[in-house]
Amino acid sequence: MKITHLYHSGVVVETENAQFFFDVISDIESMIDVTKKVYFFVTHVHGDHFSTQILKYKGEQVKYVFSDDVTTKPFESILWVKPGGDYTLDDMKINTYASTDRGVSFLIKSHEKVIFHAGDLNWWHWENAPVTDQEKEAHDYKTIVDGIEDVAIDIAFIPVDPRLKGAYYYAAKYFLESKRVKWLIPIHFGDHYDICSALIKQMNGDPRIINIKLKNQSNQLI
Repeated sequence: MKITHLYHSGVVVETENAQFFFDVISDIESMIDVTKKVYFFVTHVHGDHFSTQILKYKGEQVKYVFSDDVTTKPFESILWVKPGGDYTLDDMKINTYASTDRGVSFLIKSHEKVIFHAGDLNWWHWENAPVTDQEKEAHDYKTIVDGIEDVAIDIAFIPVDPRLKGAYYYAAKYFLESKRVKWLIPIHFGDHYDICSALIKQMNGDPRIINIKLKNQSNQLI
């Protein structure tokens, strides 16, 4: 399994037979492998998660799975999803969960791998927010994560947002403690790559966390 961290929350998981692109907003022209099935997942409409550039890729091997808050509806071959859904696409089972912002988070189970992409499902603990708001954000995040099906997740993409300052790691910590995760890759940090090594240090060197150091970094994971 090859994982490439494209940029921000954009990632691609590549297996022997398929490519799974999530929340792509950067150039991926050279990465498309037309010999494999190609799936594009979009968690929600925000500009740091969705770009219409991905719509140019067409063909029998290319399929799209979009949160239904995306207003661009250019063709019929898109699978539209909403929170709390259970969908089948080819050999995949796709479960969608709520977000603590917009759209959905994805749990994808195929015969090859189990993938979780959080999108904007995050523990949004804003430093200057009222305590009641902070408590609600904590409750909402934990409730959604606790409701995710108890399966062994091969790879989880979880937000680690530097704007949250000292609370940047809350979501990743809770997810690792609550779920069976083989590998965790941070997302939603823009150009602040140093936050990945900070997370590893914060989590006492947890070997499940992959240190992302640059754009389009690839890691070969078993």
